[in-house]
Amino acid sequence: VICRGRVRRGRAENRVGEICTDSRALQAGQCFLALKGARFDGHSFLRKVVQKGASGLIVEDRPGLHLPGTVPVIAVPDTLAALGDLAADWRRRFDVPLVAVTGSTGKSTTKEMIAHILSGRYRVLKNEGNLNNLIGLPLSLLRLRPSHQAAVLEMGMNRPGEIARLTAIARPEVGLITNVGPVHLEGLGDVEGVARAKGELVRGLGKDAWVVVNLDDPRVRRIMRRHPGPKVGFSRRPEGGRDWQESLHLTSFHPFEKGKRRGVEWTVQRRSRGQAVGPAVRFHLTTLGWHNVENALAAAAAGRPLQLSLAEAARRLESFSGLKGRNQLLELPGPVRLVDDSYNANPVSTPAALQSFNYWRGRNRGIVVLGDMLELGKFTRPAHLQVGASLGPMGFDLVIFRGEQAGAMALAARKAARLSSPKSGVSAKRIRVAESNEEVVAWLAKELKAGDWVLVKGSHGVRLEEVVAGLRKERG
Repeated sequence: VICRGRVRRGRAENRVGEICTDSRALQAGQCFLALKGARFDGHSFLRKVVQKGASGLIVEDRPGLHLPGTVPVIAVPDTLAALGDLAADWRRRFDVPLVAVTGSTGKSTTKEMIAHILSGRYRVLKNEGNLNNLIGLPLSLLRLRPSHQAAVLEMGMNRPGEIARLTAIARPEVGLITNVGPVHLEGLGDVEGVARAKGELVRGLGKDAWVVVNLDDPRVRRIMRRHPGPKVGFSRRPEGGRDWQESLHLTSFHPFEKGKRRGVEWTVQRRSRGQAVGPAVRFHLTTLGWHNVENALAAAAAGRPLQLSLAEAARRLESFSGLKGRNQLLELPGPVRLVDDSYNANPVSTPAALQSFNYWRGRNRGIVVLGDMLELGKFTRPAHLQVGASLGPMGFDLVIFRGEQAGAMALAARKAARLSSPKSGVSAKRIRVAESNEEVVAWLAKELKAGDWVLVKGSHGVRLEEVVAGLRKERG
């Protein structure tokens, strides 16, 4: 009944154990749910999982499907929908506050920050890694146990309707949209399409659920105003918030560097209807980047509906160490400082990463490796030309492009370099296009000198983590 299926073998009351969708990872006693994707079909592995000890099978109701073994089988119209239905039913059994996080950029880091803050007081469930889609989020929810006291789930999407479905499955008590920008344009058309898709989170919330509002993003503000329930805002601006019952405001910001420890320090003022409430609270992070201050502001605001004070959020974030492949500073022998931002890239995060990197390298040589920004549809070429052109006046000592759009970025960068001041811009001769990640590593091995800073950034599909791994191996 839960997943709208019928029993093909066994009895309806049979217990089949935990759900697994990966035949390679299945353990004896788990129930295998066969998903069908663009490049695989779980139904091809039914015999294998039965041999490994699967306690049951959930399969697509299709004629002629061979069902090996004697284990119970449930046939459903759509196994992906069934996975979501099972997770939704499981979620209804637990009365725990759940925070849902989506947005164009920063959602993974913000999710991790929220979970880190909450874990100082609660036992927290979160989706691991990037398990944030129609498969990953339900699997994460199915890990919910009576011992959990709170949950934080990231919601990702590529198409309209996906966030609506995830929200219906998870039933959040707190909803946060970090920002809206030109990301996943291939499936959403334009930024307004992105805003509508992200807004599905708010439209799916209950009337008593909280929303966390980025007051500096006009699209997010517009989306959130429609929600009838309670709201808490956050802003980079020290003043404001007159229309909000509660809001958090950045009042100062200072980078710090103490020996090998680098990061950012800032203060936050809580306001109610624009009036300051209590003293400002000092925060600091040992991660680089202005954008991480915004992520931390959002995380602190998301803690307020769960009764966490600003001081408690600040204490917890002192020990937050960031995420692998997301603006992660690595110290290599030489010394060489490598900023690994290889996990993702888009037209919002890439300029932010370049500006942050240019600040932190100071007077040291700066080398940039940039890969393609994926899923931009008709905006692909203009977005890459814009990024390439922005590099011209930045004064980096070497720029290497990688991916299908590498030529376009290099063309724009060389043109901008010729128009820049020779003292402040990158030399057009120092802009290169690599044919492989191995070639990038080989070039860097010859180029690197003591004191250099290197930024590696690109969409996950370009696999620039191979450059990071190659450099670490090369430097010992």
